Amino acid sequence: NSGTSPQNPNVLNAGVSLPSPASAPGFEWTYLGLYLDTNVNITVGPYTLPGLYAYVANYTNVCGTFRDTVFITASSTVPVEWSFINGSVSNQDAFINWGTASEINTSHFEVEQLQAGKFNTIGKVSAAGNSVTHKAYQFKHVNAFGEDVSEQTYRINQVDKDGKFSYSKMVYLVQTEKVLSDISIFPNPSKESFTLVGNQLSEASIRLFDMTGKEIAGTLFNTQLNAGLLEVNNSLSPGIYLVQVSLNSQIKTIKFIKE
Repeated sequence: NSGTSPQNPNVLNAGVSLPSPASAPGFEWTYLGLYLDTNVNITVGPYTLPGLYAYVANYTNVCGTFRDTVFITASSTVPVEWSFINGSVSNQDAFINWGTASEINTSHFEVEQLQAGKFNTIGKVSAAGNSVTHKAYQFKHVNAFGEDVSEQTYRINQVDKDGKFSYSKMVYLVQTEKVLSDISIFPNPSKESFTLVGNQLSEASIRLFDMTGKEIAGTLFNTQLNAGLLEVNNSLSPGIYLVQVSLNSQIKTIKFIKE
């Protein structure tokens, strides 16, 4: 079966039965000569441009290589092919960046912020309209990190000219300086255990040193994190110690005294 007429790729030659869905030795899908997958059943699309798409199923065994072509006509397309979305923090401001690989009939992008469990629109950016090249966009959320605010979540709503829309993935931003500045130890000094208090401790790297710079075994930390609390147990010898908290390449060092 080496012809070009569409055939069932799960039966590539008489007497050969392939598992479905599963990977099969010697089997692969290609598109425009590029490898796609070894699974017999695959999902393709969505498409940003209408047209005829040809997918080739290749199966090689001791008898040779067998090839079938599956043709798909795409008449229904999505308005935007997202290429990336990310964000950054500068002082009190948040920057949301996103890009598209192609656009069809796009009107604009709405920047949405998560507020009290619900996304609300905080800005609007005009779209390219129609494009088959990469486009990049940015929105600046001024004073996103005000007093007592160290975390923000955003997403982009792409709106088509005919009212259709699609959402991007969510972007989660943290103002690391504020998170680190809020971390503290209590009681300090203490004759008993110490508790490290702060947000995102589960995502931070936490190390303990004595005043000579020697790192103390991490087993001194109780492993359970609960509501932003991390306890340093009571097995420390009396002395002065340093806790080093690292988050997003930034470091805060806190001194405490064990009596």
